[in-house]
Amino acid sequence: MNKALRTRLALIGLLLGGTAWAQNVAPLIREEPKVQVNVRSRDEVEDKKQAEDEEPAAPAPDPETVIVALVNHHTITRAQLDRRVRARLGGNAPGVVSADKPDMELPLPLSGDMEIIEWEEEFKLEDAIREEEGSVVKGWMEQMMLADEARRHGLVVSDREFRDRLQEVENEFRLSSSEVSGMLSSMGLSRDELEGYIYDALLVEKLLARFVALNYDDAYLHTIYEQAPSLYVTPQRHEIAHFTISLAGTESNDYIKRLKKDAQGIAQRLEDGEAPDVLFEENNRLEFGFFGAVSTWNLSNPRLHPQVVAETAKLKEGKVSDVIVAHRRSGGQIVPESLHVVKLLKVHPATGLTFETALPKLREAAQAAAREQLLKKLVEARTHKRLENLSGVSPEKLRKTVEGLGEKPPVSLRM
Repeated sequence: MNKALRTRLALIGLLLGGTAWAQNVAPLIREEPKVQVNVRSRDEVEDKKQAEDEEPAAPAPDPETVIVALVNHHTITRAQLDRRVRARLGGNAPGVVSADKPDMELPLPLSGDMEIIEWEEEFKLEDAIREEEGSVVKGWMEQMMLADEARRHGLVVSDREFRDRLQEVENEFRLSSSEVSGMLSSMGLSRDELEGYIYDALLVEKLLARFVALNYDDAYLHTIYEQAPSLYVTPQRHEIAHFTISLAGTESNDYIKRLKKDAQGIAQRLEDGEAPDVLFEENNRLEFGFFGAVSTWNLSNPRLHPQVVAETAKLKEGKVSDVIVAHRRSGGQIVPESLHVVKLLKVHPATGLTFETALPKLREAAQAAAREQLLKKLVEARTHKRLENLSGVSPEKLRKTVEGLGEKPPVSLRM
């Protein structure tokens, strides 16, 4: 059988359903695959696209698990950052504890004369949030780097140093009060975290003090002092127990008389020697504008009402003022603004009039410059594992980046 005939018979066998012989020959012939074409109408295509668009998006990760910044083993989560930024922009204006106090943010009670900014009217709220996020993360990362560098240099804080500083902060910001505890909670801070930040702040102070001692001798500081000695003078300060009742200006005379009687009761108890902190803790009602605290003021501070300044200046240590009725101008009229009671606890004399008395403040100022110089050295040396993740780096990339950062020895504290 010639080749042409064999091929013809094989094709016939395949077309007829196949015989044993044809099946034996079939493997020699390549069969083209069958292609099925489905033609859909335009409506079907649009329905499928709409269904895909309506499919629920993948759930967002839990903010408590998303790390937005990392320094060595320290982390801050998206949830913590959001709470702190909300607190900063939501009216609970935070203060900054500077050179002689922990370098961290603490909430302060709103004062009666503080201006509340309407963020939406000033600029886009979204821009304000992004700016605050960057500010919070930058400050947190810098503090963690410096604190860890202090540990790497073997610096430690004694229990006595820590307790003394904690007491200073508690006295100034009344951290034992329920109001402030609530504010800390709203910012994503626990009491333990707060104490950790205070401890770290003391470590940073020690590190910067050593840097200043190695790089800025007294001769150099004396040159700085001679350029502007007035900058290093601390004016006389009055430590006072100050109780305030804020007024809206629309209260009736009878109601103001009742409030004044309440204030007189506070004044009498202060006169009788009751501890101001305990007394204020009992009577503070922020929702009604009742607030008392122990604080230290330079009487030229514009945040103090002029009538309060005038009465405080007349007091001797240990004495209590009468109830002070402060006024303001409203619509061409003079209306009561607030009621005040002041007890003068102590007058702190002015300091820094000579180079010797100004030296602590000069060293403090030098520490501010040292902080920037040391941070720059740490960044250039890549001494600490750190990563900012505000843009949302994936957890896998975050882990690989951190694993790729090696441990390096402490940087030299000499410039």
